[in-house]
Amino acid sequence: MSKLHVIPSHYAPLQAQQYLLRPFLSPKKKNQPCHIKGWQAVAQAVMGYRHSVTEQPCQDAASAQTRLRPIVVNCDGAGSAKLSHLGSTALSQQLQRLFMTLEPLFEQWLDTKEIDTKGVSERLANIIARHSKGSIKDIATHWQQPETAFRSTLLVAIIGKYYHFWLQIGDGYLLRRCEHNETHAWQVMVMPEKGEFANHTCFVDPALTMAHVHYGMASAEGISGLAAMSDGAAERLMNLQHHTSAPLVERFALYLSEQSLQRTLFEFLSDPSVWEKTSGDDKSISMVVAPKTTVNEQ
Repeated sequence: MSKLHVIPSHYAPLQAQQYLLRPFLSPKKKNQPCHIKGWQAVAQAVMGYRHSVTEQPCQDAASAQTRLRPIVVNCDGAGSAKLSHLGSTALSQQLQRLFMTLEPLFEQWLDTKEIDTKGVSERLANIIARHSKGSIKDIATHWQQPETAFRSTLLVAIIGKYYHFWLQIGDGYLLRRCEHNETHAWQVMVMPEKGEFANHTCFVDPALTMAHVHYGMASAEGISGLAAMSDGAAERLMNLQHHTSAPLVERFALYLSEQSLQRTLFEFLSDPSVWEKTSGDDKSISMVVAPKTTVNEQ
């Protein structure tokens, strides 16, 4: 007797749209289920001392999950936008829900060897960008305020069996932990702008176009961690001159592979002795790390 495969009801609408995937998939090989087990996640956002003086709420929002696959999301609300703390929180929460809904597509796009990576990454970037703009529009409608009052940056990284995807809108740093790179274990995925948009921060708002969205897809082989941090956290966690990670990032990764890091990370981001000579901006970091024994078994 054959075993019946029951599709969860909230995934059914997406399953009906599987024909959309055909241009990107190999017709010869059947996709195998993805098994990304044992990854650990941590995410924290802490108000900077500058905001405590001006009585502004924390405008950063960070989330990380490993329930279906490792994903990090980091959002930094625009300092000049009075309700950006609501915008960044809404983006972080709603994107994590979107990614759970898109899981059947991730299985096809990130867990299959032979795909059109350029076409897939472009389509996925468009989905995320459009959904993000819609989320900001929805919350603006709810509060009856202009959309620019909620604008926020956005960092996303998603790991799959064969590929990992990343997307960046605005400031902040996206990092990947590469086991095969002995010089710098953590690599920056998107380098800061040097051309037309240099020193110009983009946000998820009505003016956003795909020209401002940085995204890409590459092999997941040897990738054992993903991290996303706001520019406030980068003041201590990055070498801003050379755009390389500070040793603290790897220390957090090692802690995370052994025990819960939530409290340790909160205490670090809240420590006045660490942040007193910085800009006083909000700090946030999202991180997922693979256990050492499964790095090459994705």
